[in-house]
Amino acid sequence: MPPITPVVRKLMIWNVAIFVVSVLLSFNLAVFGPVYRYLALDPMQFVSEPPFLPLWQFLTYGFLHDVSRLMHIGFNMLALYFFGTLLEQLVGGRRFLITYLGAMLAGALLHLVMGRLVGPPNPAVGASGAVLGILVAAAVLRPSTPVIFLIFPMTLKTMALIVVGVDAFAIITTLRDGGMSGIAHWVHLGGALFGFLWARSGNIQVDWGERWRQEVAKKQAENARNDAQRMDDLLAKINREGIASLTDRERAFLKKMSKKQ
Repeated sequence: MPPITPVVRKLMIWNVAIFVVSVLLSFNLAVFGPVYRYLALDPMQFVSEPPFLPLWQFLTYGFLHDVSRLMHIGFNMLALYFFGTLLEQLVGGRRFLITYLGAMLAGALLHLVMGRLVGPPNPAVGASGAVLGILVAAAVLRPSTPVIFLIFPMTLKTMALIVVGVDAFAIITTLRDGGMSGIAHWVHLGGALFGFLWARSGNIQVDWGERWRQEVAKKQAENARNDAQRMDDLLAKINREGIASLTDRERAFLKKMSKKQ
């Protein structure tokens, strides 16, 4: 049993806590029903309620689980524990969290698009898309890692291919038969696709938080140089023509710079 990593621990706590609250609320259907519909990812709401789109559902759906199926959250948390800890150890907590949330968002987007194009546009809940994105990303980075899937030993790459293949086959079968599926397979495939592309492109190794801070610091330094140059130009103008020659805008800039001193 690998030691649980910090971000995985927090995600598991949030998922389990929200599941417990959902179970308690489910005893009062008058309250539970509207709350569940409000937070689940529902393609129909994105069609019927513009311009007030329920954008919060892109996040909230991933922390809801079917209260009637304990294995729904059970399998998701088990996979998050094993493959999430592996990936977080490889790339760090911040990169792991970005990958998790990115897979969740990608799964939601694909579900909304395909739900409207080919149907059925059913509401979706669960962390499966995010977890599958984590699994696939880990498989890209460590394809030869040995795992046991059910009772069968195999590599992590093989396991990822099987899991994604099952979802793809389920979608093909559903489309062929024109039936309804209670499982959000498009969410799974969207998360898996994001995990694959994010890891394969190398973006998963980029510390986007640090890059953003560097860009901000670079911009601040550039602004400081520009302000200093403009200040030198104004002082030279005052020396040549006197302070009365300054425009209102130049006076405002001079006043702003004096307050910074």
